[in-house]
Amino acid sequence: MRQVTGRRTDVQMAGRCEGVASHLKAQAERPRRVLGWEPGLADLEEIVRRAWERQRKHPTGYRSGEQRPHGG
Repeated sequence: MRQVTGRRTDVQMAGRCEGVASHLKAQAERPRRVLGWEPGLADLEEIVRRAWERQRKHPTGYRSGEQRPHGG
């Protein structure tokens, strides 16, 4: 985060909430094999950079009817 934003990010460790998975792992192997799908972004730093740019451009989110990236 700091590399992309230039800001320090305070992290607070806390216990897991009841009902929340103990761990999550993003893997694209099965969608690749089954569907021939490839992720648009795989580099974590690039994902963070794009999210940071979007947050800076739209700090309060999007207004109703405003064009959103990827039709979202």
